[in-house]
Amino acid sequence: MYWQNVHDYSPIRNGLTMLPMVTTMMIFSPISGSMVNRIGTSKLITCGMLIVGVSAFLYLQTGVSASFLDVLPAMIVMGFGFSLIFAPMTTAVLNSVESDKSGIASAVNGAVRETGFAFGVALLGTIMNQVYKARFDSSSEVQGLRDPANTGLVPLQPVIDTIGDGINNAGHVIHNERYFPGIPDELADTLYLVSSRAFVDGMHRSFIITGLAIMAVAIMSFVLVRDSVAETPADEPEVAIGVAPAVAPGE
Repeated sequence: MYWQNVHDYSPIRNGLTMLPMVTTMMIFSPISGSMVNRIGTSKLITCGMLIVGVSAFLYLQTGVSASFLDVLPAMIVMGFGFSLIFAPMTTAVLNSVESDKSGIASAVNGAVRETGFAFGVALLGTIMNQVYKARFDSSSEVQGLRDPANTGLVPLQPVIDTIGDGINNAGHVIHNERYFPGIPDELADTLYLVSSRAFVDGMHRSFIITGLAIMAVAIMSFVLVRDSVAETPADEPEVAIGVAPAVAPGE
């Protein structure tokens, strides 16, 4: 949404911006998997989370006038951090149960991870949206456009309300003639700038919370994750039905 709304990237170009992070994960994930037995899952997961936490703060380089190169370091660092988390995390989960329960453990691991993703997006998205609305409504430009003494601005109030209603309408959405036909260029530029700044402020708040939360969880993972393998119970000797156990001579 940042690239599309604020910088007016197309959906395809927006998807391509994720390549540095994905490429970094593709390179380092197999390496981190091979390091599990030497370093241990807890240390790798903790290190990966700390790196991802740092990358969240690097995303504070985003801005209305920021370029792709300004954000590139954050994407690479985050991809490297992720590569140290997912493979060791799966290994830690599978090693915590007997081998005959590895399928259940893998399924639970996937379910918890996807639930965490959904919860994180919902929580951080809500925080971001609330910050956006507060910043937009409190800006001097918007307050000037809401001047009740200027009757000429009355027809524009629904447009201002729509832009300020949520992050989906931030940025270049105001320049879309399909949704907002006939908006004067000067007014459109003003609403674009104000909504883009509010969008970035909300995004920064979410990244700060993300960075702090991940670093706190990194410490917890170092304490709670155990680098041990669950022992598989030894198979009991099978005795054929109807056949007496062999008896040694003299017994």
